[in-house]
This record gives sequence, structure tokens and C-alpha cells, in this order.
Amino acid sequence: FKGSGYISLSIIYVTFSVANWVAPPVVAVLSAKWAMFLASTTYLAFIASFLYPLTATLYLFSVLLGLGAAVLWTAQGEYLTRNSTEATIQFNSSLFYGIFMCSMFGNLVPILTFEGNSAITGEQRVALYAVLSAAAAAGTLAFLALQTHPAAHSPSLADGRDAASEEGSPVAASDYSPLLDPGEMRDEAVSSPAVSLDTPSRIFRESFALLVTPQMLTLSSIFFYTGLSLAFMSGVYGTCLGNTAYWHDSKRLIGLSGVFVGVGEVLAALLGTLGKRFSGLEPQSVVIAGCISHAVAFFLVFLNIPAEAPIRPTHSIAYISPNVYLALTCSALLGFGDGCIQSEIMSVLAVMYRTRPAPAFALFKFWQSLSCAAAFFYSNYLLLTWQLLLLAACDVIGCSCFLLASFLASPSRQLTTVN
Repeated sequence: FKGSGYISLSIIYVTFSVANWVAPPVVAVLSAKWAMFLASTTYLAFIASFLYPLTATLYLFSVLLGLGAAVLWTAQGEYLTRNSTEATIQFNSSLFYGIFMCSMFGNLVPILTFEGNSAITGEQRVALYAVLSAAAAAGTLAFLALQTHPAAHSPSLADGRDAASEEGSPVAASDYSPLLDPGEMRDEAVSSPAVSLDTPSRIFRESFALLVTPQMLTLSSIFFYTGLSLAFMSGVYGTCLGNTAYWHDSKRLIGLSGVFVGVGEVLAALLGTLGKRFSGLEPQSVVIAGCISHAVAFFLVFLNIPAEAPIRPTHSIAYISPNVYLALTCSALLGFGDGCIQSEIMSVLAVMYRTRPAPAFALFKFWQSLSCAAAFFYSNYLLLTWQLLLLAACDVIGCSCFLLASFLASPSRQLTTVN
């Protein structure tokens, strides 16, 4: 077995990026519930392939997983929007992403199972992936328990449809009106037709039309940044810790880093779910907190981890002697920032594009997966210093563009423009 994790991840995210263009029509045909169910089987297949790993099957199932991921995340965004109101979307998005990132605590399993082992035996590998496959199968079947439509007693964000949704009407950038006030949304929900006349070809065209709108182009900066930061947090940073030979048990830190990322993600979920309810915290404030958390983490990683660590094992020392506690604190900061940014992006997209959530979420994942694939590729060649510099610059640009897009979409701004 000569498979490369970096190559596998690059294949997954390149496929993921391309497949996002066809995901909205697939979701339209299957419905969000059944699209999530069928797409999740690709995750099960990918995990099960490690019961008998081969280089060819690793890369083949990486392509399959990329296809499934595009459909799953697009359907998830559609389903979340259709089962939320403007008052609940921030809570629901944060709750979803917090539960999703609790999967990072799964790193405790290999830490406890393989502690003290210099190599993983075949029996240990089969036992581990049998358990993971069973968990994936249970999660896949759980999708069948979901309701097909939003609850009847509470109008969802996506209930509003304008006249442009009729079959045959032209697709234009103006179809994507951003934020409306709650009263206007309720009026739309009451007067909207009960049956959607969307077709796969129309939704496919809408994705291209939406891509070139000024608001989506502005938001694409932070979408792109989330891919870079996700690759660094989920793959590159763990590799850096494992390659820092200053620590005698550096490989063990890879799993521990994932656990602390999960801690940060859960804290971000608490901020998103409780902040709006008890302190009126707006999505923009949560995103700013996440971007600041990332900036602090990048600076501390720069001081603590040797520049060659992403590429090869090293005994070098950065600007301070490598500190385990500082390294794991950075993991938590990275997780916290990711949870803040990604959950709020989902909630904002659900409100801004409430009548057409699938194309909006597909474009979000398109930019994210594209940059993630690029990050996994250049991580084999760029020193840590340059990677951190790129991340910090994109952090600032992405946060600024998100705030600009939120300002342009605000109801008061639209009213002033009309007057």
C-alpha cells in the first residue's frame, strides 16, 4: 500500500469542487432528505475500503467521496434552510456545525487504542475500520428518520417564492434578492405557491447566474479562506506537530490536536447558539471573533513550530522552544475560529438566499473545496512561514469582504438605495 493522504485529500476536494456544479439539480430531483441519504453511502464506502486498503481503491473511492460530499453538503444547506426561520437559523446552524465537529473527539479512539504501538497491525486496522464502518452505516440509516418537509406550523426561510420561480422565466442576478425584513418574509410565506416548479436545468443555470452577482463575488473571498484554513486545521497542522521531533511523542500529538480542535468547535457552537438568544449577538460579530481567533493562532504557530515541519521531520526550533500546551491551545483556537466562521456563513446564506438555498450552498462549497485542494497541494512544498502568511492575509481579506456583503445586504441599506 503506497497511498498518500495528501494526494487522496487533493483528489477528494478537486472532485468536490467540480461536483458542486451538478449537486443542486441532483438535490432538486431527489429532494434534500434522499440526496443526503444516498450521498452518505459514499462516506460509508470510503471508510469500508480501508478494511482491505489498496492504493488504487484509495484514489477511486476518493473520487466517489468527492462526488458524494458535494451532494451531501448542498442538500444539508437546503434542508437546514427549509426547516428554519429567520429567528432560528443562527441557532440551528451553530447547533448543526457543533454536533458535526464533535466527530473530532473520535481522535481519542486511535490515541487510546494504539498508544505505545510503533506500528498498527492488520488486526487492529480491521477492528478499527469495522467499528467506523458500523458507525457510518448507522449515521446513513439515520437520514431515513428525517421529515421530508418543514414543520407545517412554522413558515421556513425558503417558503417565499417570487414570480421568477415560474417555469420558463429567465434567470437573472436580480432573482437573488438579499435580506428582507421579517414582516416582508412572512408576507411572502403566506402568498407563496405551494408547489415548486423548479427543474434541474433551471437550477443548474441559476448556479452560474448566482456566481457572477456582486454579493456572491464578495462572499467568495471568505468562502475561499475557509477552504485554506480547513486544510491547515484538519491536515497540515497535525502533520506539523507530528514532524516536530523536539517532542519524543510527537506522533501522539496529531490525535490530541484533533481533540482540541473539537473542543474549540464546541465552544464556537455554544457562542453561536447562546449568543443570539441571550445577548443579541449578530453573525457579523461571531465571524469577527472567529477571524481574530485564527489570526492569534497563526501568530502563535509561527513562534512555536519550525518552518520545515509541514514538509519533513525536523529537530529545528522556531522562535521559541516548542511548547506542547501552546501547540494544543492553537488547535483549540483554530477549531473555535472555524466553528464561528462556518456556522455563521451557513446562517447568513440561508437568510440572504432563502428562496434558492441549494445553488448558494453549492457555490460556498465550490470555493471552499477548490481552495482546500490547492492548500493540500502546496502544503507539500511551502514552508510553514509562507503558508501562515498566506492564511493571515486571506483571513483579513475574507473577514472584510464578509462584513461588506452583510452591509450591502442589510434591509436599511436597501431601503436607503430605493429612496
